[in-house]
Amino acid sequence: GSCPTLLLETSLTNLVPYSEDLTQWTKSNSSVTANAILDPKGTNNGFLVSLDTSSAYLNKVANFLAEPTTFSVYLKSPTVAGTFPLNWYASNGGGHHRELVNVTTEWQRIELNFTPTGLGTRFVYIGDNRGGLGETLSSVYAWGAQVESNSFATSYIPTTASTVTRSADTGIVTGDLSSYLNSTEGVLEIKVSRSIPKNAVISISSSLTSDDNSIRLGFTASETVLLHQIESAGTTVISQTPSTVSQDLTKMNVIKLKWKDGDFQAKINDTVYNIAEGAGSLPFASPLAYVRIGYPNDTSYDYAGNIQYIKIYDSASDF
Repeated sequence: GSCPTLLLETSLTNLVPYSEDLTQWTKSNSSVTANAILDPKGTNNGFLVSLDTSSAYLNKVANFLAEPTTFSVYLKSPTVAGTFPLNWYASNGGGHHRELVNVTTEWQRIELNFTPTGLGTRFVYIGDNRGGLGETLSSVYAWGAQVESNSFATSYIPTTASTVTRSADTGIVTGDLSSYLNSTEGVLEIKVSRSIPKNAVISISSSLTSDDNSIRLGFTASETVLLHQIESAGTTVISQTPSTVSQDLTKMNVIKLKWKDGDFQAKINDTVYNIAEGAGSLPFASPLAYVRIGYPNDTSYDYAGNIQYIKIYDSASDF
Protein backbone atom coordinates (compact mmCIF):
# COMPACT_ATOMS: atom_id res chain seq x y z
CA GLY A 1 0.00 0.00 0.00
CA SER A 2 1.34 3.38 1.03
CA CYS A 3 4.11 1.93 3.21
CA PRO A 4 7.61 2.98 2.09
CA THR A 5 9.97 0.36 0.72
CA LEU A 6 13.73 0.22 0.47
CA LEU A 7 15.34 -2.33 -1.85
CA LEU A 8 18.84 -3.24 -0.66
CA GLU A 9 20.85 -5.62 -2.84
CA THR A 10 24.34 -7.07 -2.86
CA SER A 11 26.87 -6.37 -5.59
CA LEU A 12 26.15 -8.49 -8.69
CA THR A 13 27.16 -8.45 -12.35
CA ASN A 14 25.00 -8.76 -15.44
CA LEU A 15 27.14 -11.19 -17.43
CA VAL A 16 25.40 -10.78 -20.78
CA PRO A 17 26.37 -7.80 -22.97
CA TYR A 18 23.89 -5.81 -25.06
CA SER A 19 21.04 -6.57 -22.70
CA GLU A 20 18.86 -3.95 -24.44
CA ASP A 21 20.09 -4.35 -28.03
CA LEU A 22 19.13 -7.76 -29.33
CA THR A 23 20.29 -6.81 -32.83
CA GLN A 24 23.80 -7.44 -31.46
CA TRP A 25 22.96 -11.07 -30.60
CA THR A 26 23.75 -13.94 -32.98
CA LYS A 27 20.74 -14.94 -35.10
CA SER A 28 19.91 -18.33 -36.59
CA ASN A 29 16.71 -18.88 -38.60
CA SER A 30 15.26 -15.85 -36.86
CA SER A 31 14.74 -12.14 -37.25
CA VAL A 32 14.86 -9.19 -34.86
CA THR A 33 12.92 -5.97 -35.28
CA ALA A 34 14.07 -3.03 -33.15
CA ASN A 35 11.77 -0.35 -31.74
CA ALA A 36 8.78 -2.62 -32.21
CA ILE A 37 6.93 -1.80 -28.97
CA LEU A 38 7.21 0.16 -25.73
CA ASP A 39 9.54 -1.69 -23.35
CA PRO A 40 8.75 -2.18 -19.63
CA LYS A 41 10.34 1.23 -18.90
CA GLY A 42 7.91 2.95 -21.29
CA THR A 43 10.43 3.79 -24.03
CA ASN A 44 10.15 2.59 -27.62
CA ASN A 45 12.94 0.04 -27.29
CA GLY A 46 11.16 -3.33 -27.22
CA PHE A 47 12.26 -5.94 -29.79
CA LEU A 48 10.16 -8.34 -31.83
CA VAL A 49 11.88 -11.72 -32.06
CA SER A 50 10.49 -14.07 -34.72
CA LEU A 51 11.56 -17.69 -35.16
CA ASP A 52 11.40 -18.95 -38.73
CA THR A 53 11.65 -22.66 -37.84
CA SER A 54 11.46 -24.87 -34.79
CA SER A 55 15.28 -24.75 -34.56
CA ALA A 56 15.70 -20.99 -34.42
CA TYR A 57 17.18 -18.63 -31.86
CA LEU A 58 19.11 -15.58 -30.78
CA ASN A 59 22.09 -16.27 -28.55
CA LYS A 60 24.79 -14.37 -26.73
CA VAL A 61 27.91 -15.42 -24.86
CA ALA A 62 27.45 -15.02 -21.10
CA ASN A 63 30.34 -16.41 -19.10
CA PHE A 64 28.48 -17.71 -16.06
CA LEU A 65 30.27 -19.86 -13.51
CA ALA A 66 29.71 -23.38 -12.22
CA GLU A 67 27.45 -22.10 -9.44
CA PRO A 68 23.78 -21.13 -8.99
CA THR A 69 22.89 -18.85 -11.92
CA THR A 70 19.77 -17.06 -13.15
CA PHE A 71 18.98 -16.07 -16.74
CA SER A 72 16.12 -13.60 -16.92
CA VAL A 73 14.49 -11.67 -19.75
CA TYR A 74 11.29 -9.67 -20.18
CA LEU A 75 8.88 -11.29 -22.65
CA LYS A 76 5.45 -10.40 -24.02
CA SER A 77 3.28 -12.07 -26.65
CA PRO A 78 2.23 -9.93 -29.63
CA THR A 79 -0.92 -12.04 -30.11
CA VAL A 80 -2.24 -14.44 -27.47
CA ALA A 81 -0.80 -16.14 -24.40
CA GLY A 82 1.31 -19.17 -25.17
CA THR A 83 4.63 -20.94 -24.69
CA PHE A 84 8.07 -20.01 -26.00
CA PRO A 85 11.51 -21.69 -25.65
CA LEU A 86 14.48 -20.34 -23.70
CA ASN A 87 17.80 -22.08 -23.42
CA TRP A 88 21.26 -22.02 -21.84
CA TYR A 89 24.34 -23.98 -22.84
CA ALA A 90 27.82 -24.56 -21.41
CA SER A 91 30.39 -26.74 -23.17
CA ASN A 92 32.88 -29.00 -21.35
CA GLY A 93 30.13 -30.85 -19.53
CA GLY A 94 28.30 -27.78 -18.32
CA GLY A 95 24.93 -28.87 -19.63
CA HIS A 96 22.36 -27.84 -22.18
CA HIS A 97 18.95 -26.93 -20.88
CA ARG A 98 15.85 -26.06 -22.89
CA GLU A 99 12.64 -24.92 -21.28
CA LEU A 100 9.21 -23.79 -22.46
CA VAL A 101 8.08 -20.71 -20.56
CA ASN A 102 4.60 -19.22 -20.35
CA VAL A 103 4.28 -15.84 -22.08
CA THR A 104 1.23 -13.59 -21.73
CA THR A 105 0.14 -10.44 -23.53
CA GLU A 106 1.64 -8.35 -20.69
CA TRP A 107 5.34 -7.82 -20.01
CA GLN A 108 6.66 -10.43 -17.56
CA ARG A 109 10.16 -11.08 -16.34
CA ILE A 110 10.87 -14.76 -17.01
CA GLU A 111 13.56 -16.59 -15.01
CA LEU A 112 15.59 -19.71 -15.69
CA ASN A 113 17.47 -20.93 -12.61
CA PHE A 114 20.29 -23.43 -13.09
CA THR A 115 23.66 -24.66 -11.84
CA PRO A 116 26.02 -25.77 -14.63
CA THR A 117 28.62 -28.41 -13.82
CA GLY A 118 31.23 -27.30 -16.35
CA LEU A 119 32.49 -24.22 -18.07
CA GLY A 120 33.94 -23.77 -21.56
CA THR A 121 31.97 -21.52 -23.89
CA ARG A 122 28.65 -20.46 -22.37
CA PHE A 123 25.55 -19.03 -24.05
CA VAL A 124 22.00 -18.02 -23.28
CA TYR A 125 19.30 -18.30 -25.94
CA ILE A 126 16.02 -16.61 -26.75
CA GLY A 127 14.58 -19.47 -28.76
CA ASP A 128 16.15 -22.89 -29.10
CA ASN A 129 18.75 -24.42 -31.40
CA ARG A 130 17.42 -27.96 -31.21
CA GLY A 131 13.69 -27.53 -31.71
CA GLY A 132 10.91 -29.97 -31.04
CA LEU A 133 9.72 -28.54 -27.73
CA GLY A 134 6.21 -27.88 -28.98
CA GLU A 135 6.08 -24.13 -28.41
CA THR A 136 2.83 -22.41 -29.39
CA LEU A 137 4.35 -18.99 -30.12
CA SER A 138 6.78 -18.31 -32.95
CA SER A 139 7.21 -14.61 -32.08
CA VAL A 140 7.62 -12.65 -28.85
CA TYR A 141 8.52 -9.15 -27.78
CA ALA A 142 11.74 -9.24 -25.74
CA TRP A 143 13.81 -6.79 -23.72
CA GLY A 144 16.20 -6.60 -20.77
CA ALA A 145 18.24 -9.82 -20.67
CA GLN A 146 20.28 -10.57 -17.55
CA VAL A 147 22.55 -13.40 -16.41
CA GLU A 148 23.80 -13.28 -12.82
CA SER A 149 25.58 -15.56 -10.36
CA ASN A 150 22.62 -15.80 -8.03
CA SER A 151 19.83 -18.28 -7.33
CA PHE A 152 17.14 -15.71 -8.24
CA ALA A 153 16.83 -12.60 -10.40
CA THR A 154 17.73 -9.30 -8.76
CA SER A 155 16.91 -5.83 -10.06
CA TYR A 156 17.76 -5.30 -13.70
CA ILE A 157 21.28 -4.10 -14.65
CA PRO A 158 21.48 -2.71 -18.22
CA THR A 159 24.59 -3.47 -20.29
CA THR A 160 26.05 -2.38 -23.61
CA ALA A 161 29.24 -3.84 -25.12
CA SER A 162 30.47 -5.38 -21.85
CA THR A 163 29.28 -6.71 -18.54
CA VAL A 164 28.19 -4.27 -15.82
CA THR A 165 28.49 -4.65 -12.05
CA ARG A 166 26.03 -3.04 -9.65
CA SER A 167 27.56 -1.76 -6.41
CA ALA A 168 26.19 -3.15 -3.16
CA ASP A 169 23.39 -1.13 -1.60
CA THR A 170 23.59 -0.06 2.04
CA GLY A 171 20.87 0.72 4.55
CA ILE A 172 22.34 3.43 6.76
CA VAL A 173 20.54 6.37 8.30
CA THR A 174 22.93 9.14 7.31
CA GLY A 175 24.01 11.82 9.74
CA ASP A 176 24.89 11.78 13.41
CA LEU A 177 21.86 10.73 15.50
CA SER A 178 23.61 10.86 18.88
CA SER A 179 21.34 13.67 20.09
CA TYR A 180 18.35 11.35 19.60
CA LEU A 181 19.78 8.06 20.90
CA ASN A 182 20.14 7.26 24.60
CA SER A 183 23.51 5.59 25.20
CA THR A 184 22.54 4.72 28.80
CA GLU A 185 19.28 2.84 28.28
CA GLY A 186 16.63 2.14 25.68
CA VAL A 187 14.78 -0.39 23.54
CA LEU A 188 15.34 -1.42 19.93
CA GLU A 189 12.11 -2.75 18.43
CA ILE A 190 11.85 -4.21 14.93
CA LYS A 191 9.10 -5.99 13.06
CA VAL A 192 10.84 -8.27 10.61
CA SER A 193 11.03 -11.55 8.77
CA ARG A 194 14.16 -13.17 7.44
CA SER A 195 15.31 -15.27 4.49
CA ILE A 196 16.74 -18.66 5.46
CA PRO A 197 19.61 -19.50 5.50
CA LYS A 198 20.74 -15.86 5.57
CA ASN A 199 21.89 -13.48 8.28
CA ALA A 200 19.65 -10.56 9.15
CA VAL A 201 20.86 -7.93 11.59
CA ILE A 202 19.79 -4.40 12.58
CA SER A 203 22.40 -2.40 14.48
CA ILE A 204 22.85 0.82 16.42
CA SER A 205 26.47 1.91 16.77
CA SER A 206 28.81 4.76 17.57
CA SER A 207 30.76 4.09 14.36
CA LEU A 208 30.11 2.65 10.91
CA THR A 209 33.54 1.03 10.77
CA SER A 210 33.71 -0.77 14.12
CA ASP A 211 31.40 -3.10 16.04
CA ASP A 212 32.63 -1.72 19.36
CA ASN A 213 30.08 0.43 21.22
CA SER A 214 27.16 -1.12 19.38
CA ILE A 215 23.87 -2.96 19.75
CA ARG A 216 23.01 -5.75 17.32
CA LEU A 217 19.68 -7.53 17.05
CA GLY A 218 18.49 -10.05 14.48
CA PHE A 219 19.25 -13.53 13.18
CA THR A 220 22.21 -15.69 12.29
CA ALA A 221 22.14 -18.09 9.35
CA SER A 222 20.56 -20.69 11.65
CA GLU A 223 16.81 -21.17 11.31
CA THR A 224 16.12 -20.96 15.07
CA VAL A 225 18.60 -18.46 16.51
CA LEU A 226 17.98 -14.91 17.76
CA LEU A 227 21.17 -12.84 17.74
CA HIS A 228 21.62 -10.25 20.51
CA GLN A 229 24.94 -8.56 21.18
CA ILE A 230 26.10 -5.43 22.97
CA GLU A 231 29.73 -4.29 23.04
CA SER A 232 31.18 -1.28 24.86
CA ALA A 233 34.79 -0.18 25.26
CA GLY A 234 35.98 -3.44 23.69
CA THR A 235 34.14 -5.58 26.25
CA THR A 236 31.07 -7.80 26.01
CA VAL A 237 28.16 -6.19 27.85
CA ILE A 238 25.61 -8.93 27.14
CA SER A 239 26.28 -12.50 26.16
CA GLN A 240 27.26 -13.17 22.57
CA THR A 241 25.70 -16.62 22.92
CA PRO A 242 22.48 -16.27 20.88
CA SER A 243 19.11 -17.53 22.13
CA THR A 244 17.43 -20.52 20.52
CA VAL A 245 13.81 -19.67 19.75
CA SER A 246 10.73 -21.61 18.63
CA GLN A 247 9.07 -18.93 16.50
CA ASP A 248 8.96 -19.16 12.71
CA LEU A 249 11.47 -16.46 11.83
CA THR A 250 10.43 -16.42 8.17
CA LYS A 251 7.16 -14.82 9.31
CA MET A 252 6.76 -11.24 10.54
CA ASN A 253 7.63 -11.09 14.25
CA VAL A 254 8.01 -8.17 16.65
CA ILE A 255 11.53 -8.39 18.15
CA LYS A 256 12.74 -6.22 21.05
CA LEU A 257 16.04 -5.77 22.86
CA LYS A 258 16.25 -3.77 26.09
CA TRP A 259 19.52 -2.25 27.29
CA LYS A 260 20.13 -0.76 30.72
CA ASP A 261 23.02 -1.54 33.02
CA GLY A 262 22.00 -4.63 35.00
CA ASP A 263 18.75 -5.03 33.03
CA PHE A 264 19.01 -6.75 29.64
CA GLN A 265 16.24 -8.75 27.98
CA ALA A 266 15.08 -9.78 24.52
CA LYS A 267 11.55 -10.51 23.39
CA ILE A 268 9.91 -12.11 20.35
CA ASN A 269 6.24 -11.15 20.32
CA ASP A 270 5.20 -11.96 23.92
CA THR A 271 8.00 -14.41 24.74
CA VAL A 272 10.78 -12.93 26.90
CA TYR A 273 14.36 -14.25 26.78
CA ASN A 274 16.66 -13.43 29.69
CA ILE A 275 20.20 -12.60 28.63
CA ALA A 276 23.39 -13.34 30.55
CA GLU A 277 25.44 -10.26 31.36
CA GLY A 278 29.08 -9.99 30.41
CA ALA A 279 31.96 -8.12 31.99
CA GLY A 280 31.18 -4.78 30.38
CA SER A 281 28.82 -2.09 31.56
CA LEU A 282 26.85 0.89 30.30
CA PRO A 283 26.68 3.72 29.34
CA PHE A 284 28.60 3.20 26.10
CA ALA A 285 32.15 4.49 25.95
CA SER A 286 31.20 6.44 22.82
CA PRO A 287 27.66 7.69 22.20
CA LEU A 288 25.39 5.76 19.84
CA ALA A 289 25.09 7.71 16.60
CA TYR A 290 24.07 5.47 13.66
CA VAL A 291 21.26 3.10 12.74
CA ARG A 292 22.08 0.51 10.12
CA ILE A 293 20.26 -2.25 8.25
CA GLY A 294 23.15 -4.65 8.59
CA TYR A 295 26.15 -5.09 10.83
CA PRO A 296 28.79 -2.42 11.52
CA ASN A 297 31.79 -3.01 9.26
CA ASP A 298 30.86 -6.62 8.38
CA THR A 299 28.98 -7.32 5.15
CA SER A 300 28.63 -11.02 6.05
CA TYR A 301 25.81 -9.92 8.37
CA ASP A 302 23.96 -7.80 5.82
CA TYR A 303 20.21 -8.00 6.21
CA ALA A 304 18.38 -10.64 4.14
CA GLY A 305 14.65 -10.43 4.69
CA ASN A 306 11.78 -7.98 5.07
CA ILE A 307 11.34 -5.12 7.52
CA GLN A 308 8.00 -3.54 8.39
CA TYR A 309 9.45 -1.03 10.84
CA ILE A 310 12.38 -0.08 13.08
CA LYS A 311 11.72 1.79 16.35
CA ILE A 312 14.15 3.02 18.99
CA TYR A 313 12.94 4.12 22.44
CA ASP A 314 15.04 6.22 24.83
CA SER A 315 13.78 4.44 27.96
CA ALA A 316 14.08 0.81 29.07
CA SER A 317 10.52 1.09 30.42
CA ASP A 318 9.23 0.91 26.85
CA PHE A 319 10.15 -2.78 26.71
